[in-house]
Amino acid sequence: MKYALFYKTFKNEMIYMKKITTVFTMFLLVLICNDSYAQNADGFFHVGDTLRLTVDQVQNHSEPTMQVPVTGKKLTLIEIWGVGCKACIEAMPRHQQMQQKYNNDIQIILLCADSLARLNKAKERIDNIRNVRLPIITAESGLHKKFQFRQYGTFIWIDSVGVIQYITNGTYKDRGSIEKFIAGEELSFSEKTELKLDTRKPVKENIAEYLEDNEVLSFFMAKKDPKYHFAGTIARKTDKETGNIVRIYSYDTDIIKLYKHIYKRPLLHKTLVKMEVSAPDRIMPDYPSVGDNRFVFDLNVRNDISSDKTMQYLEEQLKWLYNIRGTLVKRDVKCLVLKRIDKVDLASKTTESINKLDMNYMLQVRNLPWWNFMTGLTSGSYAVELPPLPIVDETGISKDLKVDLSFQLRYDNLDLMNQSLAPLGLRFEEAIRELEVLLIEDYI
Repeated sequence: MKYALFYKTFKNEMIYMKKITTVFTMFLLVLICNDSYAQNADGFFHVGDTLRLTVDQVQNHSEPTMQVPVTGKKLTLIEIWGVGCKACIEAMPRHQQMQQKYNNDIQIILLCADSLARLNKAKERIDNIRNVRLPIITAESGLHKKFQFRQYGTFIWIDSVGVIQYITNGTYKDRGSIEKFIAGEELSFSEKTELKLDTRKPVKENIAEYLEDNEVLSFFMAKKDPKYHFAGTIARKTDKETGNIVRIYSYDTDIIKLYKHIYKRPLLHKTLVKMEVSAPDRIMPDYPSVGDNRFVFDLNVRNDISSDKTMQYLEEQLKWLYNIRGTLVKRDVKCLVLKRIDKVDLASKTTESINKLDMNYMLQVRNLPWWNFMTGLTSGSYAVELPPLPIVDETGISKDLKVDLSFQLRYDNLDLMNQSLAPLGLRFEEAIRELEVLLIEDYI
């Protein structure tokens, strides 16, 4: 009984030790495998990973197996290619010459993503494949699946201890890269990053976080549903250093406003815009109520692109999208001409600045430059509505003269307005003048 208990205990301990030995052995195997086949969590080799592989069934080699990296070589250069890659096959003689030139320091290996059977069929009809003497590893090895490549002609640069130093498209990007690598110099190749893309999204949205400062231009424009209301104006953002426009956009604008900005005439009177197009219902803005033919757009450019080029681009987009073009032409138009009928001293007598229109349509201006006053009249900023006609200044008053004025601003009653202007020696008259007009017409 005593020996039976001892035997049972000894047997259990042996079983336990065997389990421990098995686990330890598996642990060692894991360490060895990781050392030989170290990969990232995504299952692919990347720059910085280490390869220590023994590959069998190697073609064009003195032995059926091959070590990667190749012992005694400063550089093992693996090209991933396929029998359908014309450029890869055409480059084989050049790779053969490189191997001969740098034979003491490098080994070029052709990693074929096709099976040995397909490779042999290709050899029968293609001289370059049949004649190349570089080692070839076929798809049976599975090695090509360990690299996240998108195109054939991808090269893996592996140093003497098995560390992947570079992954490039092509053997070199400038003359002497291989010599520099052999000499121990650092090359300028950067690791390529594969992006996970959602093709349902716009390209810019997919790669926005990778653009950094490399984005040159992006443009979006669409017709706006009139039932949705947004605050409508054209806004722009300029770069502090260059002064160039880097963004111009609006959530509610129209073709006429866009062309005014393109031609740097944002205050151009509406009667000085002539739209002569064959299908006006498609683009003519519906003033002032419903909101048809309104557009939303957003144009972003890099800060080293001049504002003039940016606006030229915007104009080209309108031409392409809506088959229209804009030009500045001279035409006779009816306008309100402001004349000086008496040389009354209008120079400001005070340092107090006033610039307002009261409830009785009395405009009061104090200590305001003449150009500022005329801009207010032209833009309609003083009145509830824009002036009915474009205003032309023929007074001859210096634009920098600071003036004091007080009169009734009544476009609906020109006689009453002129009566209040008479003490100031000023008068409005309706007349015909040849003025610059923005013409929007069919492009073709």
